[in-house]
Amino acid sequence: MLMKVHKMGNKLGIYFPKNKQSHKKRELLLLTVTKNYKKVEIIIKFNYNITIRKQFVDKLKLEQDDIINIKISKIKNLERSKELFQNDKIDLLSLIPKKTSQGYEIIASQFFKNNEVWLKLWYSHNKGSGHQLELRRFIDIKKFGSLLGQYQAEGTKHKNTTKKFYIKFTNKLIKEHIDYLIYLKELGIPKEKTKFRFAYNPNKVKKETINHYINNFRKNINLRLKVSEEKQNKGMGFDCIFHNIILTEIILNSMDKIRKLLANTRGYNKNQKILV
Repeated sequence: MLMKVHKMGNKLGIYFPKNKQSHKKRELLLLTVTKNYKKVEIIIKFNYNITIRKQFVDKLKLEQDDIINIKISKIKNLERSKELFQNDKIDLLSLIPKKTSQGYEIIASQFFKNNEVWLKLWYSHNKGSGHQLELRRFIDIKKFGSLLGQYQAEGTKHKNTTKKFYIKFTNKLIKEHIDYLIYLKELGIPKEKTKFRFAYNPNKVKKETINHYINNFRKNINLRLKVSEEKQNKGMGFDCIFHNIILTEIILNSMDKIRKLLANTRGYNKNQKILV
C-alpha cells in the first residue's frame, strides 16, 4: 500500500489509521518500505505511529511528504540453535542471547542475501528501540575464533555489565587492526561502519613516531581517523570502535559460552580444534 511520510517531532515516520488495521498493538511485524526501487526491511512492534530510524531514512533518502510503498508481514522470533557448529561453520544463531543484559528481548529474523543466510537482529525497550543489525548466520570457524581471541586480549572489558554500548579493540599495530576488520567483515560488518581513534601521550612518544603510525594507518586502512592527546595514556594506540549493543552482547556471550564448552570437553573434535 502507498503511504505518506510524516514529520514526527525531529524524526520521520508513518501513521496507520486505527480503523483500518487488523494488527494488534505491539505485535511483532516485518515492515518492508520501498522508495524508487530501493527497499529496506524493518522489524517493528506495531503501533499506529511508527518512527523510522535514521539508518533507514538515510538509506532510502526519505523526506517529509514522500510517498512510499509499505508491506507488513508477521514474523516470529527465531528459536536459538542448540548446536554451535553446522557444516563446518559456526552457527551464530546459537550464540545470540535471548535478552540483553538489561532484560530486553533480542529479536532474530532470518533472510537471504547474495545466496547466503543472514540474520536481522533488533531489540526494543519502553522508550524506543535499538539499532537494527544484520549479520551472517554461518561464519568461518577460524576467523570467528581469531576475533574472540583478539577481543579477549585487547577488547573492552565491560566491567559494568549494564553498559555494553559498543565493542572497542585497542592495539598500536596496524596489522592487528587489518585482521580485526577482516573478522568483522566475516560477520557482515563492513569497515566503513567502524570508527577509529588514535590516542597518544605526547610526553612519552616522539612526534616522528606518531606521524609514522598515522601515515601507516591512512595508507593501509584509509578510514577517517580521530587523533587525540591523552597524557594519562601509557604510550599510544589505535581504537577500533563499533557502536551496537546487540553485537557487544553476542561477543561477550560467545566468549563465555565457548570458554565453558571447551573447558568441559575432553578430546576436541575437528571444528573445536580449529576454533582454539
